[in-house]
Formats: sequence, C-alpha cells, structure tokens
Amino acid sequence: RGLGLHVQRDPRHPHSLGGKRATSNLINGRIALPHTTFSGKRGSSMSEFRSAVSQNLPTSAPVVVIGGGIIGVSALYHLAKRGVAGAVLLERKRLASGTTWHAAGIVGQLRESGGQTQLSKYTTRLFNELEVETGQATGYKQNGTLHLALSDVRWEQLLRNQDHAARMEIESHLLDNAALKALWPLVATEDCRGGFFVPSNGQVNPMDVTQ
Repeated sequence: RGLGLHVQRDPRHPHSLGGKRATSNLINGRIALPHTTFSGKRGSSMSEFRSAVSQNLPTSAPVVVIGGGIIGVSALYHLAKRGVAGAVLLERKRLASGTTWHAAGIVGQLRESGGQTQLSKYTTRLFNELEVETGQATGYKQNGTLHLALSDVRWEQLLRNQDHAARMEIESHLLDNAALKALWPLVATEDCRGGFFVPSNGQVNPMDVTQ
C-alpha cells in the first residue's frame, strides 16, 4: 500500500486465468490480473482467450515491462517511485513463476566496480525498507557472509576485497583462525589461511520480494 499498489484477482480463479496464461499489468500504480475468465474447454478458441486478456489491457502505455520476475517487478516499482503513470507489466503466467522462484536469494554487496557496488548497497538497504513501506515481508535476513582462504592466492584476493570494502564504506573484517572458530565453531581451520566476513550481507526470499 505504501506504493499505491493493489492486487486484484477474480475470486473464482485467484492464481491464473482459467488454467491458461495470465497477464499482469500495472495501470496508474495498480497491479491487476484480468477479471474475465477463459474456460479452456474443448471448442474454446485462442481468439476468445486473447479477447479475454485484452479487455484489461490499455491500447498504449509509456512503458511496457516484459516479465514478472524480480527484475521486471523491480523495474516497475522504480518507475512508480519516479512518478511514471500508466506503465504496464506483462507476465505470461504468474509473478515470480520463472527463474525467480528457485533463486538462492544471496545478498552480497561487493562487486567488481564501484558503480555495481553502490547499486548492491542500495539493494541491501531496500530489502530492509520494503516491509515498512509496503507491509509485505521480504524474508530478508542480515546474517552476513563468510569467505575462507585455503591458499595464499585466495588470501590475497580477500585482502583486496577488504580494501575495496573500506573504500566503499562497507563494514568488513579479516579473521584469523581463532576468530573464525569463534564466529563459526563448526569450521575446520587446519588448512585455512584466514577468513573475510561482511556482516551486512545476507539472504532474501525472492518470491516474497517480488510479491
């Protein structure tokens, strides 16, 4: 509700359009699934199905987003935040029914470039704020990420990650084996050179975020 988004569904078919493809759209800040149902019985034509879907679609739109996964819905969300009215999102099945639903949901911030890292930092903040803004929980858990170095080469990489994190103002810690044991008692450190811990990283439920 914080975004002015509202989901409307036919109560007889809460998840799909008569067992066929459903199309989601956002019109003036409202997400709606078509209210007209399509029986899918023998004798029903594809033209009837297309007609049922098209009744709820505008004839034109300033922006059309293809795909209702987490990326498509994120694009629609940010268009709404920027005041773009009449944007439309098209999804062939259900929201988050493609690759989003089985994504691991790992939230990391350090990337190869400063621009990518800034974007990842913004995304992490957004996961913390979305539930307050919309009332929809994202399943975000800020449990941190821990990287282990089992060779000198890998340890050098972690040292560079630590420098990059400092430049980007992301809290991080280099850990010796004793600190690793204190943080994660089950880790075997006999052949470990050290560790790198970023406490503000975590994981999220991609399905909840998309909804």
